[in-house]
Amino acid sequence: MPIVTANEGAGRDLEALGGEGPRPRHHPDWHIVSPLPVEVLRSYYAEAEAATGIPWAYFASIHLVETRLGRIRGTSTAGAQGPMQFIPETWARYGQGDINDNHDAILAAGRLLQANGAPGDISRALFRYNNSERYVDAVQACGGVDVLLTSGGEVVEHRHLVSRGDICVDDVGADETGAAGDENLHPG
Repeated sequence: MPIVTANEGAGRDLEALGGEGPRPRHHPDWHIVSPLPVEVLRSYYAEAEAATGIPWAYFASIHLVETRLGRIRGTSTAGAQGPMQFIPETWARYGQGDINDNHDAILAAGRLLQANGAPGDISRALFRYNNSERYVDAVQACGGVDVLLTSGGEVVEHRHLVSRGDICVDDVGADETGAAGDENLHPG
């Protein structure tokens, strides 16, 4: 099944990103928050696509990989901040507004990707976003396949980019504390 292969490969690539160097002794100072409604996120992705020509699924994929669609709040061990995880120096160049605002960060991601070759060379642009081939592979596995945004199980949008399977990104699955598990990335 293509979706299983895509999900497994993306998962392995993402796990391997954090596997280099010693493991941290303490958990990062992160907070789990409730996600924005899927309709709001989808409008932000569409706005970024309209401004840059980059398919909206790549913004959703980066958002998912970086902070589980804005659910994780805090600064990374590398110093990246906000829902799209910008290093402050990069934000100073591409950002406008609040680094911690989903809308502002998604549009800034579009400017950064476009400045680095997207949509024409999305692989190069993703590598410049995060200098890791595993990151590029993981984001493309999520963003370069059939994408379904669902709200409570109802399909909101379906977009075919390449024929490798389905990935569902939804706004359900958070427990009563707002923490989301792996169910926000699952076969369709």
